Amino acid sequence: MLGAARKCKEIWQAIRKADFRKEGVLNETNIKLLFDKCSSQIYDLLRLQNPKEFIDVFDEGNDGMLNEDEQILIFSTIKEKMSLFGAECCKIHEYQLYKDLMREVRILEADIVGYQNELRKNI
Repeated sequence: MLGAARKCKEIWQAIRKADFRKEGVLNETNIKLLFDKCSSQIYDLLRLQNPKEFIDVFDEGNDGMLNEDEQILIFSTIKEKMSLFGAECCKIHEYQLYKDLMREVRILEADIVGYQNELRKNI
């Protein structure tokens, strides 16, 4: 999970590039483009192997598309997973790893705020 903030930025850039019409919504074709560009980062962070799994996990509306909130959910899920790993590191007395993970979490939290602001401009 170390380096997750950088990987999330790469995923975010790929999402923005896939949404070339600036609609703020990712359809199945956009998600396939995202996977073409960032499949290794997505697998490293979320263990999702293909666009269908990605849609199944994050499409809360079951409409086959990811709206703005569902896109932010991707990064919030990664942040929460990192926080859980950090807590487990504390339990086994891996304090330096915990500190490094929490630094990444804070960077990702700041990035998520920026992502939300960018998506909300369209609404």
